[in-house]
Order: sequence, then structure tokens, then C-alpha cells
Amino acid sequence: LYTWHFEVVPPGSLIDDSSLGPTNGTEVAESVNFLPDTLGGHAVSLRVFDGLSESCDDVVVVDVIAP
Repeated sequence: LYTWHFEVVPPGSLIDDSSLGPTNGTEVAESVNFLPDTLGGHAVSLRVFDGLSESCDDVVVVDVIAP
């Protein structure tokens, strides 16, 4: 199982875990995407459970900047 979670979103952002696609934050996708609604840093974590043990969270920060 793959558990995706927004650890941090920028002030004013309305996105949450349900914004993670293609599965809307459910625990079935090996990869997800999201459409940012504001500039700034978005930290997304992933935790994996293989049926026996659970991984530590792995976190990536996506910094959205103006073009």
C-alpha cells in the first residue's frame, strides 16, 4: 500500500490529500500528481507498506514559482 500525504502547503492553498491524483490520495498508486493552486513550497510524503513492514516517510518538496 502507498500512503501519500501533504506535509506542508503554502499559506492560502486549498489543496489537501484528496487533491493527489490520479487516485485522489488513496493507497493504491505508486505515483501521484497534483495541480498547485498557489505559489510556494508543497511537501508531499510517501509511506509504503508491503504487508510485513512499513517504511519511514520519504518527503519531496515541490517549489512552485511564477513563470
